[in-house]
Amino acid sequence: MIQAVDFSPLGEDVVRQLPYSSKDLSLYQRLIQYFAAVSAAQGEYLDIINFHRDVYPTVVPLSECETLFRPEHGYASPDGSPEVGLLIRAYEKMRAECFARESSVHIKMEFERLGAGLGSGTTGVMNCLLPAIRDVSTRSAPCIALSVPLYSVYDGIAREHGLRPVYLQTRRDMDFLPTAEDVNHILRQRPVALVLTFPGNPAQTTYSPSRIDELTKIVRMCRDAQTYLIADNIYQDTLWSEHAINPEILALAETDRFLVKVSGLSKDRPGCSGWRIGHWIGDATLQERYFYYASIQYNTPNSASRCVLALDLLLRMARLRGGGIDGADLDLIGDDVAGWNRRVDRKRLFTRLTQSDLATRWLARLDHVELRQRKALDLVTRMARGTDVFSDVVNGHIGNVLLVRVSPAFFDGTDHEFFIRLMNTARIGVLPANAFGFAVTPGEAWFRITTIHDQPHRVAEQLDRVARAIRTGLA
Repeated sequence: MIQAVDFSPLGEDVVRQLPYSSKDLSLYQRLIQYFAAVSAAQGEYLDIINFHRDVYPTVVPLSECETLFRPEHGYASPDGSPEVGLLIRAYEKMRAECFARESSVHIKMEFERLGAGLGSGTTGVMNCLLPAIRDVSTRSAPCIALSVPLYSVYDGIAREHGLRPVYLQTRRDMDFLPTAEDVNHILRQRPVALVLTFPGNPAQTTYSPSRIDELTKIVRMCRDAQTYLIADNIYQDTLWSEHAINPEILALAETDRFLVKVSGLSKDRPGCSGWRIGHWIGDATLQERYFYYASIQYNTPNSASRCVLALDLLLRMARLRGGGIDGADLDLIGDDVAGWNRRVDRKRLFTRLTQSDLATRWLARLDHVELRQRKALDLVTRMARGTDVFSDVVNGHIGNVLLVRVSPAFFDGTDHEFFIRLMNTARIGVLPANAFGFAVTPGEAWFRITTIHDQPHRVAEQLDRVARAIRTGLA
């Protein structure tokens, strides 16, 4: 899978500014190199996950959190479990119950017993979770299975902690989501863990209701093989089709053993990417080792970020139940959420929440930015599917990412060659799919684009420029 890629056609001046000189780059190194190459060549980004602040205003402003919590800018627990562990468990239990009602599933999980904690975004969570899993595993020379395509930072983290990545290659006809047969095959290599992302990135698809039984089987297969199943559900709240629902992995399992879910605020809440806060919930046997790695790698979560997450989870719960924040909800917050020895005055906090009508205003802001995301995705998707220069466009009406294939009739080179040619001719930088696990193959020029980095019409115009460059032969 890992073939050499050569950036020298962009020019020697650019190459000298890039972080990696080797052509043999791992997946995550490639992703960083592509981003860096666009900057070094002074090109335009057609793929950058940041929300454009003038288009997608912040939903939970820091000023509101400061007024409510007045956080001390100091220390608290390394993994955040004493401060927000109860809140995470209550929130995830409510999500599972909502999914169970919609899907006629019977929940067997005892949420009160689950491990839970915080990290510096889902990336930071995984950076502590993977070595924790490695430590509790009894397998020698451990490997980790990655379902590809995936956001390749996990490939880099696995290598950092001495875990050898093995790749579960998914198929287009299965929406780039692994089947039970795929999982059974990869489990023969006895990985310590399997990372499964749904909705996927860059393929924004998830398991449909017709595949819930198959996902349940995958959970059971991993448990029986004593392989940790890590479900990354970071895009779980960005399903734009009416009545669509993302499967809740904790509602499908009989036990927490060998099962973990990770999620966070960064992909559906404008402004929250910068707070770098995410959470995990699952197998309680990981709690101690997770705490250890959180303490030595991050010391403690940022106090303001922890308060933003606590407030956001309270408001998410209010949305799920279709009402406001209940006074009893505040008992789910640990006394030191704003910093050690900063006891929460729950009566005052509840009064401020209700008097400010924060839940109503938050929901109105969220409705606003979600509508904008849906419209932006619709606009760019229509543009991508409305031209014959692209032979396939993958998105399940989810999130803010498109996976696009250039028609081999117009360009029969690799996705890396497409990146180089497009930068040299149109000065637009796409993100080639080989950075997510696709093979570098002639005639398979897949790339990812995002819809939130600029005004929607500007993104559509950029994509139109790409299409025109392809049509004229990238000359």
